[in-house]
Amino acid sequence: MIIPAGKFSETLKNGTYKAVLFDVVDIGEKTSTFEGKEVTQRKAVFCYEIQIGDFLEPFCTTVTEELTASISGKAKMRLHVEALLGRNLVSEDVEADFDTDDLLGRNVFLDITMQGKDGKEYPRIAAVRALPEEDQELFTASKRFIHKYIEDQRVA
Repeated sequence: MIIPAGKFSETLKNGTYKAVLFDVVDIGEKTSTFEGKEVTQRKAVFCYEIQIGDFLEPFCTTVTEELTASISGKAKMRLHVEALLGRNLVSEDVEADFDTDDLLGRNVFLDITMQGKDGKEYPRIAAVRALPEEDQELFTASKRFIHKYIEDQRVA
């Protein structure tokens, strides 16, 4: 594959973006200090793809968030799961094992804030919100159109 020379002009800014969850990575157990006590928790990274740029020349970037692997009442992962499902979790969801693979390919709105670290700015997920059901279908259809357009360009 030859990657043509190009320009990198689009970057994330503070704002709200449509995003698709493309991976959930189990990174195992991590030990940290919480309220003065050493705690070991299982962690996972939710990986989202955001498309920015115009419709025919999209630029995709990724944003990730490390979360404790829990969907209990106060868990931050629960906010992601509920937004991805488009509904609140019920007791049956929480009382059974939950397979994050069922969330892959789902769309949400991500509120992104840029935060500085070591002289550079990095995107941070400030909030995650459900995409209305009618937009779920439209967003998926537009992604299919873009992929078909790209395939057609390769053949031409």
